[in-house]
Amino acid sequence: MPVYRFVVRFLSTDPRSAGFLSDTRALGFHHLQNITCQDLYFAEGLVSPEEMQRLGLELLSDPVTQAFEASILGPERPPTSFNHIEVAYRPGVTDPVAHEIVRAAQELGFKGVQRAATGLRFFVEGLNVAEVGRLAKQLLANNVIQHWR
Repeated sequence: MPVYRFVVRFLSTDPRSAGFLSDTRALGFHHLQNITCQDLYFAEGLVSPEEMQRLGLELLSDPVTQAFEASILGPERPPTSFNHIEVAYRPGVTDPVAHEIVRAAQELGFKGVQRAATGLRFFVEGLNVAEVGRLAKQLLANNVIQHWR
């Protein structure tokens, strides 16, 4: 079954990003210039392009304060840059928001949504690859229940 990816970002400053930037400074990442957080949602099932748009607008974002991009996942390609980190739950770890996405999608009439998952994307500016990995391990991901890339 196809898997759809929704990337949701704030139209203005996301307060979480400011909090993460403050936390990175406390951990000694003084070269970090900026960090921006975005929400990731994945939905598996049979969904039409119109339903994809409706899911993004009616369920996964706030159209007043957020924008979203939706795409169908295809074969993975090697990363071309290391300016962002994606964090998601490991397989088998309970993702309560994902469970509610499936439930709410069904209630809204999107019968094709079978499974869902959530994650976060962090854009980082000013760190080298090794520092990005250290930042992910120390702050952005809980290695017991999450994986990052």
